[in-house]
Amino acid sequence: MMLNDGSKIKHLEAQIFGEAYNPKISPENIGRDNIKIARNLLAKKNTNRFGRCGGEKGRKIVFNIRSGEVAVLKVGTLRQGDWYPYQSDR
Repeated sequence: MMLNDGSKIKHLEAQIFGEAYNPKISPENIGRDNIKIARNLLAKKNTNRFGRCGGEKGRKIVFNIRSGEVAVLKVGTLRQGDWYPYQSDR
């Protein structure tokens, strides 16, 4: 989408988060497969990329679209309110 609007690959940066794996929750490591696919797709486009992946803890990501700042909070458990904290505002 951004490339179609004139952005250049060399000016883009992709951040990858995730891949946490907890065998107590699921025997399959779906996160690993998702990260592998994302890295392969970005590598094919020669996109600058970095991220915080792996481990046993989940992550809550906060992204400020105005400043581009990203906060990554590692969490042991996620509550329903962590997924939809502003559900009452919808």
